[in-house]
Amino acid sequence: MAPYVHPKLGRSLKSEDVLVIDDPFGFVIDPAVARALRDDVLNLFHLRGTRHLRPDDRERQEVIARIKEMESTLECPPGYTKLEYEKDGLRLGELAGRREASGRRNKLTEEEDAEEAHLKARRTAYRQTPEERQKEEDRKRIFCLMLRCSSRNSTPEEHAEFARLKARYPDPPPSAPKPRHETGPSRGY
Repeated sequence: MAPYVHPKLGRSLKSEDVLVIDDPFGFVIDPAVARALRDDVLNLFHLRGTRHLRPDDRERQEVIARIKEMESTLECPPGYTKLEYEKDGLRLGELAGRREASGRRNKLTEEEDAEEAHLKARRTAYRQTPEERQKEEDRKRIFCLMLRCSSRNSTPEEHAEFARLKARYPDPPPSAPKPRHETGPSRGY
C-alpha cells in the first residue's frame, strides 16, 4: 500500500481520472494545461510545415497567442538546471520517436503521454527565466550582427558588439543532431 500512498519522486499518480506527475523539482502544472501547451506547440509546428498558409494566417496567430498565454503562467522550479533541461530533452526525443513511429504498438501509454506533456511544459518554463530569455535575445542579435558584419556597411560599434557577444556565447561543441521535435517550434514563432 505504501507505494500508492507515497509514490517515488518522478512517478505519476492517477487521481480522479487525471494523471498527475509528481515532479522531483516541485514543478506544478495542471495536466490539462500541459497537454494543451504540448498540443498547441505540435500544431504550430504542423502549421509552419503547411506551405499553402500565409505567414499572417489567423489560425497560426491564434495558436501563438494561446501558447504565449500559457507560457506566461509557468514558473521554473528551483534547482532545475540546464543539465536537467537537456535530460528532459533526451527523454522527449524518445517519446516523440515512439509517437511518430507507425503501428499501434508504438503508441504512447497514458503515463507516457502525461510525462511528455509535463516535460515539455517544464522545459518551456525553464526557457521563460530571465537568464534564458536574455540568452535567446543575445543569440538572435549575434546572428543579425554576423550578417551585418559580413557586409561592407557595418560599423566599428557593430563589430565590437559582435565580438563581445561571441565571447560571452562561444559556439557550442558539436553534438548529436537534435530529435525532430526539438528542431521544430521554438519561441521565435
